[in-house]
Amino acid sequence: MKTTARRQWRWTLAVAVVAILATAGAAQAGQGVLYEVTEVTAYIDAKGNKAQSPDEAAYRMAYATLSGWAQIDNPLCPATVRLMNPQAQVCYIVASGVDKLDIRPTSPDLWKGTVKGFYTVVVQGDNPTDGAELVVQMGTFSGTMDLSARPLGTITGSFRPCTGKETCAQYAFRGTFRLPFTLQDGVAYYLADGGQSVIPVGATEQALGVPTVRLDLTFP
Repeated sequence: MKTTARRQWRWTLAVAVVAILATAGAAQAGQGVLYEVTEVTAYIDAKGNKAQSPDEAAYRMAYATLSGWAQIDNPLCPATVRLMNPQAQVCYIVASGVDKLDIRPTSPDLWKGTVKGFYTVVVQGDNPTDGAELVVQMGTFSGTMDLSARPLGTITGSFRPCTGKETCAQYAFRGTFRLPFTLQDGVAYYLADGGQSVIPVGATEQALGVPTVRLDLTFP
C-alpha cells in the first residue's frame, strides 16, 4: 500500500509540474542554506522497537549531518565573527541531528514530528584554500518538522549558541526543506515556494554526485 502511494505521489508530481512549469524558477534562499550530506534512517513500531519492515513501522527516525552557510549579521552568524576573520563574508555551518516522524497512514500527524541536534559555526582559519575550520560558535537546536507536503517541508524551532550547562539566549529559526526529485527529462530539481516553479539542483548542491536535500533558513 505504501509503495503504491509513493508511486502515485511521484507520478502526480511529475504530471503536475510538467503541465504547469515551462521554465525553472529561483529559490528564496533566506539567510542561510544547509545541505544534507549524509542520512541514516530506522523504522520504529508503536512500542518503540525496531520494525521488521516499513509496513510495520509507526515512526521513522533519521540521523543526518548537514553542511552549509549563513549570512553574516544574524544570531547564527553575528558580525563579531569578523574579530576572528576580518575578511569573512559568510559563516559555514556543520550540524548533526535526529528527527522522529509519524508515518502511520491514518495518523493526523502523518510525516510530522520533532527534531533536535548540535551545530558548529566556523570561518576560514589559516588556510584560505581549504574548507573553513576555525570555530566561532557551538550550540544546540530543537524544533518540529512537517514533511507532509513533500517535496517541500518546513521546520520551526530554536537554537542556543552554547553547550552543556552554559547559560545563553535562545533564538528562533524557520526553514524550508526542498527534497530533490527528477522529472521525465532525468534532471534533478527542487520545488520553489508555492510549487509554481522548479530549480535545477546545482553542481555544488550534490554530495559525491548525488543531489542533496536543501534547507533554506531564516531567523525571524
